[in-house]
Amino acid sequence: KNDKVGGRVGEYRWQQHRWETGASLLLLPDVYRDALEAAGAEQLDIKRVAPAYAVWYEQHADRGPVILGGDRQDLRQRLDLEAPGGFDRFEEYRATAREYLRAGWPIFIE
Repeated sequence: KNDKVGGRVGEYRWQQHRWETGASLLLLPDVYRDALEAAGAEQLDIKRVAPAYAVWYEQHADRGPVILGGDRQDLRQRLDLEAPGGFDRFEEYRATAREYLRAGWPIFIE
C-alpha cells in the first residue's frame, strides 16, 4: 500500500538533514518541547485531533475504521467484534507499553 516499507516509521530527507515523520512527536511531545526550549525556540502548540488514530482492516472495510482516542465503550465493542476479548488484550498491551516506557525513559530518553 505504501511505496516504502516501514509504515508509520517514516522519514523526510533534505540535503544533509533527516526528520522522523513517525508517531513519536505525538507520543513523546515533552521530548520535543525540551529540545526546542534548549534551542531557544517556541513551545509546540499541540492540539488534540479526533480521531487520534484510525486503523482500517481491508478484510472488514465495511465496518469502518477502528478508532483509538475516542469513546472507550465504542472501542470495547469494536475490538471485541474484531476478536472476542480483544479489548481486554488491548488493555493488557497498554499496561505493558506503559511499563516499558516507565522503565526505558531514564535509560533511553533522559
